[in-house]
Amino acid sequence: YLMRIKDPYAITVAGQTAAIASLEDKELLLQRIESIIFERERLFGKLSILEGLTPTPSKANFILCRLHNGGAAHVTEQLKQRGILVRYFNTPGLRDYFRISVGRPEQNDIALESIREILGEDTQW
Repeated sequence: YLMRIKDPYAITVAGQTAAIASLEDKELLLQRIESIIFERERLFGKLSILEGLTPTPSKANFILCRLHNGGAAHVTEQLKQRGILVRYFNTPGLRDYFRISVGRPEQNDIALESIREILGEDTQW
């Protein structure tokens, strides 16, 4: 019963403690925010080059991507088999979409290359 009413994005006590601790070093926090923004824009730019999908502009730490052929569930499963987790929304209006979180540059490069291969594109970065 409790799982039905639990917030799906609840923050754990450990997460809350880490967030509070991160606020103590404002300079480091601002550097991390800047690097996430830079990496998000780089990831968005690379995703925009791919012909098989359209990324949605974002101000968050993730990018929502629409697959032109409606194969978001397939792409999500193929990425999972490669050890890359993205979020698929099996709900009306979002079935053609998956959400990719902004990671470190090397993680994003692996995800980008995998998406390119799964879509069968020969795009050169």
